[in-house]
Amino acid sequence: MGLEFDINKDPPCVQDIEDERARVTAELDALKQLNKRFLVITVVVVGSVLAFLLLVAVPAVSDPAANQDLVFVVTYIIPYLFFFIFIVGNRLHINKVEKPRKALRAALDALQELPAAEWERLMQEWSQHESASVRAYCQRVREAGRALLKAEREAIEKHLATAQRQAA
Repeated sequence: MGLEFDINKDPPCVQDIEDERARVTAELDALKQLNKRFLVITVVVVGSVLAFLLLVAVPAVSDPAANQDLVFVVTYIIPYLFFFIFIVGNRLHINKVEKPRKALRAALDALQELPAAEWERLMQEWSQHESASVRAYCQRVREAGRALLKAEREAIEKHLATAQRQAA
């Protein structure tokens, strides 16, 4: 994620958050295009292998005088070729599309604003920790004229957990 949320620093302004949302959304759109390319490439590769099988291999193997090595290759090796194509294509798709898409969706979700009622509930919960930095950060967010983000909530909870571990 491009924005870093640290409660010891100033919170990002509304424009920075909107810019980050736009960037993440643009990257998600680019991944949709890449996903379509993967689909087209997969269909072309599988179609090419099937066309080869139907137009070249099957007629060659069905001939009674066919070379037995050719029969062996077509009947025993070609299925493994399909399996290899499936495994390689699937791994590439996961690494190039699915993992980045999952990370971008998580980043977009982290940029969602918390409802006011939840923010107030969290402020009451956090007040038990008597952390001046948390109160100051939340005050700066309010002064910026925006609601607390899910990523900021996670950063505050991480900060409080760290402070609690250090105190123990």
